[in-house]
Amino acid sequence: MGSLMNLFIGATLAYFCLGTVISYLLRGDPYFVAGKVLGATPETAVILTYTGSLVIVLLLASYRTSQDMRAFAKRIALSLVALVVASIFLAVFSSIKTALPYIADAFGLPHFFADPTFAWLDRALHFGTDPWVFTHQAVAALGGAFFVDVAAIVYAVIWSLPAYYLPSILFLMGEDRATVRHFISLYLFAWVVLGNVVALAALSGGPIYYDIIHGTQHYAAMFASFAENGWNETMFARQQGMLWEAYTTEDQAIGSGISAFPSLHVAMATVTALYMSEKHAVLGAVGWITTLFILFASVWNGYHYAIDGYVSLLAVIGLHYWLRKRRGARQTATQAL
Repeated sequence: MGSLMNLFIGATLAYFCLGTVISYLLRGDPYFVAGKVLGATPETAVILTYTGSLVIVLLLASYRTSQDMRAFAKRIALSLVALVVASIFLAVFSSIKTALPYIADAFGLPHFFADPTFAWLDRALHFGTDPWVFTHQAVAALGGAFFVDVAAIVYAVIWSLPAYYLPSILFLMGEDRATVRHFISLYLFAWVVLGNVVALAALSGGPIYYDIIHGTQHYAAMFASFAENGWNETMFARQQGMLWEAYTTEDQAIGSGISAFPSLHVAMATVTALYMSEKHAVLGAVGWITTLFILFASVWNGYHYAIDGYVSLLAVIGLHYWLRKRRGARQTATQAL
């Protein structure tokens, strides 16, 4: 496992160097990532507090499946190292994500240039209607206040622990080398490739920022629907304001950065569901139900176009099966020798 941990540390170090270079080129400050970004990494520990019950369940499961106390202690040690590394990794991700509009500037592209295309695609794929309309109608039928409370818990709390700290969970559960390598690969793909590279190539703000960015009233009806459900007092509204303030002031914080396409919430929910499916069929069912709920909620809250979630879902599943097929081919070739 040491080599896999070294691989994760090495990838994070390379990512940190990239974030530092980008920070220097855009801000003229080579210490920005270390001072501003890494200085905020303790904030990520709040996730462990919010998800305390899940952490306890994972610890108990790790203990029950360990051969002895020595093996359990080794798992704990590896998990803690991975947790620290993941916190640094996520801090750098936030730094690069926040910088995406300014990277677009460097290429002569307007901020959030892809919004009109995704808004059009969403309507085209959903029979000429913006998909948020369907989600708001469904929520109204179910009971708006109840849904808002559940969505806040699932979207912002339950999702966070595996999405942020999957490498730590893998080491804590004592997964074999192939499994750890496989899911850390999916983890890095979701955050770096989808969350940085693809996000830059198709930079968009999402429905919730569309009107303020592009000077339209296209999503005015969505905000009117929000007001009817008390959305303005929710975590989603506060997060929207925080992200916009960070964007307009060019500030940096853990979790800052506006980028709708593709959906990292759906991408990491999918990675988690795939991992849970390998553990047990019931866990897999819970994981996929949660993924679909997050996809639905991401459209309902206006943070994402539906296409954002569809692409993330298909991309992660596609890579998952490609990696499995590649691993199977390697095993077959090895056995043949």
